[in-house]
Amino acid sequence: MNLNVFNFSYLKNTIFLVLSLFFICTISCKKTETVSSNSNNKISIFFPLDSFANAELERHLNIKTQVEKTISLNSKTEKHLFDLDTTGWKKELSPLFKNDINKVAWVDKFKQEEIKKSNGEYSLIYTTFAKEIKVKKLQIDFDSLDHVQLITIIIESNNLIFQADQKYTYSPTQGYTLFSDQKALFLSKNSLEVRGNFINSKPL
Repeated sequence: MNLNVFNFSYLKNTIFLVLSLFFICTISCKKTETVSSNSNNKISIFFPLDSFANAELERHLNIKTQVEKTISLNSKTEKHLFDLDTTGWKKELSPLFKNDINKVAWVDKFKQEEIKKSNGEYSLIYTTFAKEIKVKKLQIDFDSLDHVQLITIIIESNNLIFQADQKYTYSPTQGYTLFSDQKALFLSKNSLEVRGNFINSKPL
């Protein structure tokens, strides 16, 4: 369902170019991460982001959550409303699935901090300065009943030809945002913003 009149084919092609450049960088950076993460062997020390994402996928399917997605690239905007199946939700929640930090080789790479508030709410914050790890910060905010309120992920992908800084946020009941600044060698900077608002999503 198209909620806005705009030349979507132009925006789609431009976004495809931007994401293609990002994937080139991702593949390059991933080679380093794969070697350093010992074939991605899992541990259970940090917040289980992939397990949380799986539970959210099932929850959204069960309550038939719709997503109103707004994509803005360099001030050009397109908006659509989606009903998603399992495959669609895996794509929507891919930043959660892909950025779990529970890897054997990363066990001593992250600093963990817990911040408590007087009202019972609290946050778990994981940070790293390791160059080989793209996820620089993972923060999970909880309410007083231990329900996740908000997840924030800061990602940096850099090599000789490409630089990308990303901030991703996820709220189980409200939706998600993705802000990305990308700069490739000899090309102008691109600013991408994606907002997914959840419709009919019930409180936890």
